Amino acid sequence: MGYGQKLLILHHMKFKEAVCIISGGIKRNEAGEWVSSDFVRSDCGPLGSNIRLLAGYYLYEKDPQRIMIVSGGHGECGRILPEGLSLSGVLKRELIEHGVPEKSIIEENQSNNTYQQLRALDHIIKQHTLKRIFVVSNTYHISRIKAMLQFAPDLTEVAKVAETVFADDIVTQHDLSQRVVIDEAYNREPTLSVIAKEIEGVKQIKNGTYRFT
Repeated sequence: MGYGQKLLILHHMKFKEAVCIISGGIKRNEAGEWVSSDFVRSDCGPLGSNIRLLAGYYLYEKDPQRIMIVSGGHGECGRILPEGLSLSGVLKRELIEHGVPEKSIIEENQSNNTYQQLRALDHIIKQHTLKRIFVVSNTYHISRIKAMLQFAPDLTEVAKVAETVFADDIVTQHDLSQRVVIDEAYNREPTLSVIAKEIEGVKQIKNGTYRFT
């Protein structure tokens, strides 16, 4: 079911605030189940997706009236994800496992990169007349999201109401043991290479050479 159908089902729900978790990487756990990547291993996509998931959950826990939006289709992981499973589907299942009611979750499973996820958010905001939306991702990713919100075309609605959230900071406020894990990850490969690419992406967005697709 695509996000358009999900919106029709939830159209009667008058949420004013939402939390959107931007999808990241995935890995197989010991049971062979696909789960969000951590800062130790990812089988596909960037590290630290579980931190995004936890941060989003903590924001929901603070105010259960907020709707949760999980975003992302196959991305670069289409070659290994089984048919019928998406990055957003992994996040949705994990939120439900944390106790978030399924009725409080919108799954957007058509987008395949950050820009497409933000464009899909634009549509969701219009459908639900959301007044505030927390866009959650890792610290290394936030600068590019902010640059897109400022300079990218076709993001008029989300740019008005979005507040970017540093998932790493939210999680370490709740669990100090994560601070060491995250700090170590940010000082070694492959995170250092990802940071360099994100910095270059921000430069391209600002100078007009970035390809929005």
